[in-house]
Amino acid sequence: MTVQPPRPRTRAFTLLEMMVAVMVLAIIAAVVSPVISTTSDIYIQAMSVRTKSERVGFALERGVRLVREIPVAADGMSVAIRTAAADSLILEDNSGIQLDGSDLVMIDTTGRKSALCRNVTTFTLTYLASDGVTATTATPGLTRRVNITLKADGFTLSSAAFVRAGASL
Repeated sequence: MTVQPPRPRTRAFTLLEMMVAVMVLAIIAAVVSPVISTTSDIYIQAMSVRTKSERVGFALERGVRLVREIPVAADGMSVAIRTAAADSLILEDNSGIQLDGSDLVMIDTTGRKSALCRNVTTFTLTYLASDGVTATTATPGLTRRVNITLKADGFTLSSAAFVRAGASL
């Protein structure tokens, strides 16, 4: 009679242990899934707000730059503003900025318009003399400061811009 050595005992998961492991993983997934979903929703909303605020900020900055770069008029005594309205600023070279429906547009010297910002609900320009109080809408050549307010997509931004050429007059 030959004696065989004992076989090594192999150990494996039982069905019960496997079911417990699957249930634990399911519970962890159920707890973590809403957190991940909420986080991704908040991220998408934040990106949307950021995009809108950057667009409104860009449009306001372009308006401020236009005001700062207004040249001296041909007469050498005033600034080169042809039309000063509450919702538009047109220079002597036909360039400018204006509210066209619900779009804020930039106008180049050829009259071509390009949209700066869409869904604009408010665009207001206030023209002031060098004292910062006297309105110059009727006499735009005397304008030295322009207050700009832009509201679009729930954002309201305001700025004041000083005409650089006006300092030399």
